[in-house]
Amino acid sequence: MRLTAAVAATTSLVLLSAGAGAAAAATRATPRVSAVCAVATTRALVLPVRGKCAKGATYMAVGAPPQVVAGEPGLPGAQGPAGPQGPAGATGATGPAGPTGATGATGATGATGPRGPAGPLDVYSVIVDGTGVVARSTVPVTVVAEGKGQYDVVFPFDVTTCIPVVGLASPALLGSPAEAVLGVAGLYQKPKGFFVDAQSITGAYVNAPFSLMVQCPGS
Repeated sequence: MRLTAAVAATTSLVLLSAGAGAAAAATRATPRVSAVCAVATTRALVLPVRGKCAKGATYMAVGAPPQVVAGEPGLPGAQGPAGPQGPAGATGATGPAGPTGATGATGATGATGPRGPAGPLDVYSVIVDGTGVVARSTVPVTVVAEGKGQYDVVFPFDVTTCIPVVGLASPALLGSPAEAVLGVAGLYQKPKGFFVDAQSITGAYVNAPFSLMVQCPGS
């Protein structure tokens, strides 16, 4: 159904002169019309049939605000400053122990420490008469008379680290001379023995009874 010629002519003129403002003019000219169809070929306005426009016509709402077409997205803005640091999180659980590492190299040998106090001594003794016979002893001892006033005294163990102490035995017990000079030394090539000699004050060898005590490091 077409509009009256006056309305059509008025609307057509508005469309030609105002372009996008034609819908607003149509609203003032025909206040009861809420929508029209604009025919592109004739530039005429017709009412829609059952809310639809014919082919080649554009549906237009009279008095509706102009449609805004979204433009292209703008360029991203500059990155803003970093926000404040958040609170620290809770401490996590302790992880499992790692494997044992390889043994390191042996360190250098340290300096020698000070010498410690002397330990207890083991003491052994023997008493021999002037002829080389053992009168008594604390351990089995062998005595050999090498000559007048010369005796080899052999113990049953190594005495190279022991300290010998020799003295004249009691003449009353063994019937020996009252005076003699005694000497003691390690027995040549025999680590278990000592050599004891007895001389008079004139330097002659004499048979004399003697006691020999040895002090050895404790075991």
